[in-house]
Amino acid sequence: MSVNFLEAISQIKDIKKMESTLPIARKVVNVVPLTVGDDLGLRTSITSPSGYDREIIKLLHKKVEFVQGETTYTEDYDKFCNEISNIDKITMLWALYKVTYETLGERKITCPKCKDNNDNPFVFRKEINILDLLHEDSLTLWEEELPFYEYIFPIKINYEDKIDFEFDTVIPSMSRYNQVLGMVSTGQLQQNLEKIGQVFTKPMQMSLLTKKIKLIINGEEIESSGLQEILIAFENHVPEIVSEKFYEEYNNKFNKYIPKFYDKVTCPNCGHQFNYDVDIELSFFRRTILSGESG
Repeated sequence: MSVNFLEAISQIKDIKKMESTLPIARKVVNVVPLTVGDDLGLRTSITSPSGYDREIIKLLHKKVEFVQGETTYTEDYDKFCNEISNIDKITMLWALYKVTYETLGERKITCPKCKDNNDNPFVFRKEINILDLLHEDSLTLWEEELPFYEYIFPIKINYEDKIDFEFDTVIPSMSRYNQVLGMVSTGQLQQNLEKIGQVFTKPMQMSLLTKKIKLIINGEEIESSGLQEILIAFENHVPEIVSEKFYEEYNNKFNKYIPKFYDKVTCPNCGHQFNYDVDIELSFFRRTILSGESG
């Protein structure tokens, strides 16, 4: 009996799967490896930060199956975008990187202790295994009764006894993250990375985390849930002292959910032990778009 070639070769993807837990969505998924053609959509989308991010989401939707008991299923795309958090997206990228490549390759690492003590800091190379980056303290499961996409954490801040700010804050979904990313041009993204080392400016980051702002002035309530209005408010009108209190309360509530990927490293020069942090999204970008790792 002859077997159809394409039917036979399509089974390759099922040989190797990576099971992973999405901590915020509280779901278990299987992730299958990248194939040769998967990078084409990513490479043609890098003219736009939000376009590239959308291709990442589409890729993950294609590579992920959800596990429920003994069965597996695929999720509706819109539901996938709106009911899976951006934190879960990073976890899926880690699993996709792991199941495809196993390793980040050799990295050049500078010991922070040697760097402080020498004009010419000691640099060494170490192979970074993907599996070593995930630790028991790296992921915290969502603890609230409501799912994250329905959960609102209110932050109330009084300013100078004259204005009350009320912020409805959230853990952003993949969809919301992409919506805010759509406000960033490629040029601005490059400037942000060069100047502040991250994708979003502070006003953009706060807009990402805020679903609604309410002002109470002389007993009158005025509110907005428009993303553009919220961004303008953070950029031009919200006092810095208010933003500091905002982050303090938000981080106290949600910081435990931010995944931390790192390798435990020992400097061969001085014996100092430290954590070598890895940005999974940046590493994935380097590997799939730039065809290799640097640094």
